[in-house]
Amino acid sequence: MAIDPDLMQRLRARYLASLPEKLERLESLRAQLEQGDEAAVEPLRVLAHRLAGSGASYGWPEISEAGERLEQASPDERAAAL
Repeated sequence: MAIDPDLMQRLRARYLASLPEKLERLESLRAQLEQGDEAAVEPLRVLAHRLAGSGASYGWPEISEAGERLEQASPDERAAAL
């Protein structure tokens, strides 16, 4: 079953519009990790998992790939990767 191109375009636009907020959240979590706040590890992993699962669905496989790498990284590697 093919998705309606107009619907897909609207979904992609909405996803794209949500990315700045997600990037701000990633930056905030990175800063928390750099300060030694271990409570940031799980929210960062969850956000990375969501990006890994969603980017390619909307036509941006690079977002999914970056999310996967971030999700699989250790907490120290996550902070450095951001």
